[in-house]
Amino acid sequence: MRAESKQACLLSTFVADSSSKSQFPADLCMAFIDVGIPLWILENKSLRGGFLEKYTKQHIPSESSLRKNYIDNNFNNVMDRIRCEVAYNKIWVSIDETIDPVGRFVANVVIGTLEADQPSKEYLLTSEVLEKSNSSTIAQLFTSSLACCIVARRHKI
Repeated sequence: MRAESKQACLLSTFVADSSSKSQFPADLCMAFIDVGIPLWILENKSLRGGFLEKYTKQHIPSESSLRKNYIDNNFNNVMDRIRCEVAYNKIWVSIDETIDPVGRFVANVVIGTLEADQPSKEYLLTSEVLEKSNSSTIAQLFTSSLACCIVARRHKI
């Protein structure tokens, strides 16, 4: 049952990936995000016209087009993959709060799977700026972060 559920979850993610939008810009956007390259780098004429368009023979969309048309879809696909990964596993959650150089309270929520036969898979769910740091705001962050991950099953934490 567990393998079937995972297959169904992956199938729904695949179907969600297939849309009327061109796959190349979506893949380009995701690749830049995955390796930590800011999308504004695509505005560089040497990279855009001199290299990418020349060798890929594809139209390279502008930074704003990628932001408007592909960021949300890529975010949803990543969140769906995280949900599928944690849906039928025991999980751990870590919340770390710090004060940034400007004096803001920043909290990071990391979730991971607990599996006996392989290393844990960790995911950064969110980084949020809090108005203040106390047990109430951390509890609210914990609740809202887990709400976006839980699909149809309760986890024992």
